[in-house]
Order: sequence, then C-alpha cells, then structure tokens
Amino acid sequence: MTGIFEFASGLGIYAQVGYRNLRRTQERQYKQDILVTTTSATPFHVYPAWDLFDDLHIDAPFASIGVGYRLKMGSVFDLSGRVFVAAGFASTSDTVTGTVSDATRNLNATAEGSQNTFHGLLLDVVPELALGLNFGSVRVSLGAALPVSLVDGPTVALGSTIINDPRRDQVKHPQSIDILAGQAFASNVKAYGRFVEIVPQATVGYWF
Repeated sequence: MTGIFEFASGLGIYAQVGYRNLRRTQERQYKQDILVTTTSATPFHVYPAWDLFDDLHIDAPFASIGVGYRLKMGSVFDLSGRVFVAAGFASTSDTVTGTVSDATRNLNATAEGSQNTFHGLLLDVVPELALGLNFGSVRVSLGAALPVSLVDGPTVALGSTIINDPRRDQVKHPQSIDILAGQAFASNVKAYGRFVEIVPQATVGYWF
C-alpha cells in the first residue's frame, strides 16, 4: 500500500508498507572418499555422493519512504519514477532434503536444524518506473521495481547433514554409507547475500 503527497511541480513524497515473500531453491552436491578404521575390521573406504536441495523461504513485513517525480503527458497518461529506501524484519527458513548414495545404497538425508527460523534485517534501495493512465480521480499504472539488497541475510545455523532414512541398517550394511556420521556441509552460512530483483507491478489508486 502506497501513500503519496504530490506537489504541483510533480515532485512527490512517498510512503509504503507491505509484505514480501521470497523463495529460492538451490542444489548442492558433494563427493567424498572416507577411510573408515575400526578395531574389529580391516580399514576400508566409503565413497558417499550427497545430493542436497535447499528450499529457502524469506518472509518480511516492511515499510519504506521515498521521493519521486510524475510527468504528466496530456490529461490521461503520465510517467513516474520513484526511489524508496525500504526496511523490514526478515524471517528466514532453509528446509534441506536430499540423498546420499554409493555403488549399492541410496538413502534419504537432511540437515539438523532444517526448518528452523532465523531472523535478520532486510534493507533495500528500490527504484521504480511506471506508466499511468488517469480516469478522473482514478489512476491505473503498469511498471516495475528493482529492489537492490544492501545487507546480507541472517546466519543459517544448520547442524550436521545426517541420514534420516528408516532403511538405514548399520548391521546389515557395515561397509556402506549406512555407517556414516553427520557431515558438516555449510553448517553456518548466510541465508542469502546481496541481491537484485525485478518486480512487475500493476496498481490502482485514487487521488484525493
């Protein structure tokens, strides 16, 4: 929702509140050669291949303030440009699923702490450009915004990547991936770095 105070010159002051919901998926793959030593067997190698998927969700209520200019082109059309500074409190979760496999076995895997929520600041600079059509006091516009993130996301403190498959059986498969302990793959990383979005916009407004 956007509120505008516009001067006769076309310059305006803008305030905006809203809610952002972002989602990103990413695949990570790791291959290992692990030498296993025990007191009861000859040392042997295990060759696990991990195929992991991150499903990252970001939810952030935000508020912003900005300045802009609206150029009237006749009685119907106008062209507007704005620049906002937007700040929000982001809640982030990373659901990790995947598999680990070797030559004979394929088991499900996840990360400890997956689906936990982590919090941080979302701070953007948001330029916007829009073409408007005016019908009396009603304005319809089509345009796009280009949010540019200024800060990194919160640290996602995931634990070890572990096998969570009920088919895991270390007794029947003592020299396979079934015996693997948790692995520290990207356990403490930023949920996201600085990024740029392209957001198409369609709005309907009313001038008082």
